[in-house]
Amino acid sequence: MRVDYHIVPEIENCRCLVDLLGRSGCLDRVLDTILKLLKLEPQEYGNYVLLANIMQKLESGKVYQILGTHKK
Repeated sequence: MRVDYHIVPEIENCRCLVDLLGRSGCLDRVLDTILKLLKLEPQEYGNYVLLANIMQKLESGKVYQILGTHKK
């Protein structure tokens, strides 16, 4: 986006990415993107709603495994 169109991605772009990845079934990448959003904007409640929605879709064991790798 930066190179081709000279546009700096913003949080709204990341949320659209989460939506597109979720619709395509790439739930692992969705969770990774949401966790990055939480680091960027921990006060934004919408990010926690996204995380709750994705946790419903994934098996709980897989969610904890992925979350465990992000605690570093």
